Amino acid sequence: MASTYIRRKINSADGVFEAYVSAGSSLKVLRPGGVLIDPAHARFIRDWIAPDAVVWDVGCNLGLFAFPAALKAKAGMIYGFEPDVELAVQLLRSHRLPLNKTLKVALFCLAISSANSTATFQISKFSRAMNRLEGVGNWNDHGVTADEVRSVVTMRIDSLAQSLRPPTAIKIDVEGAEMHVLEGGEATIAKYRPTILIEGPRELWEPMGAFFRKHDYVLLDGAAEEQTPLQEPVWDTVAVAQEKFRNR
Repeated sequence: MASTYIRRKINSADGVFEAYVSAGSSLKVLRPGGVLIDPAHARFIRDWIAPDAVVWDVGCNLGLFAFPAALKAKAGMIYGFEPDVELAVQLLRSHRLPLNKTLKVALFCLAISSANSTATFQISKFSRAMNRLEGVGNWNDHGVTADEVRSVVTMRIDSLAQSLRPPTAIKIDVEGAEMHVLEGGEATIAKYRPTILIEGPRELWEPMGAFFRKHDYVLLDGAAEEQTPLQEPVWDTVAVAQEKFRNR
């Protein structure tokens, strides 16, 4: 599915960046007032990303989380992971733009999962934001039509953390493969205790909740200003290590 990409200047709480955006990835980019950063993303950056943070953006899409995170973490590092080659090309184009050249962002065209392997990746006919690994998120099959399928490399967070700087924060948005990401990063999460923003459908809330309870994490609603601990995950879940939540 070919898309038309438009260069847009975007305001964030920590400055201004530019990105190539397309309605093929999100209709939100067509709004008259300009491109907005997802409120849950903006809140997570504000509350949980420090100036020296190392942030792993799993499911980078067009960089509308990675670039504003880099504006906040100017003394840190952002690693963006995006398996869709077309989106990865646009991310690289965006990173070369004058406003973004000094941002510390490294981009990888691969999928984060539970195994170092290869997988079949479905390119959505209607929105690249709905691209996903084949065989995950099957409860949403009625809403997804694959325009094409591709082979992609998959890697585990635990493997990548052996050569990349370990995360202090992770954002995960992978259309049903969220548990694969967590399982492939379990040792890293247990050791480094990153704060995690994870977008996950209701069908994954039970295993997500069990995972975070196992590792002594507090769950918060990433879409709410009020930071009251939750019993179970929600759509935009912020998971904070118990000791970090106590000392916030």
